[in-house]
Amino acid sequence: MTLKAKKTFTEDSIIIEWSLEGSKLSFRSGVSLRKKDVKLADRLCRAIEAGVIIHDIEVRTDIYGVQYLSGNYRILMRQLNAELNRLGF
Repeated sequence: MTLKAKKTFTEDSIIIEWSLEGSKLSFRSGVSLRKKDVKLADRLCRAIEAGVIIHDIEVRTDIYGVQYLSGNYRILMRQLNAELNRLGF
């Protein structure tokens, strides 16, 4: 599975969203960074696309029949900079 990561800029933050390449389904990861952390967001996107951050990706269906992506993170978000350095990003 190939992942594609995307940054969305809001008024005061950066939201990271990822999806399976070629799929219309996406997952807004809940990662919200300050606007000044653009380089950190870029590093996180590269690590997601390299396949070293998210594992156990699957398409699930909720009780209303709506499909969504699910996945687990291999890193602690509160130590994002250190975790990305450890992984070589």
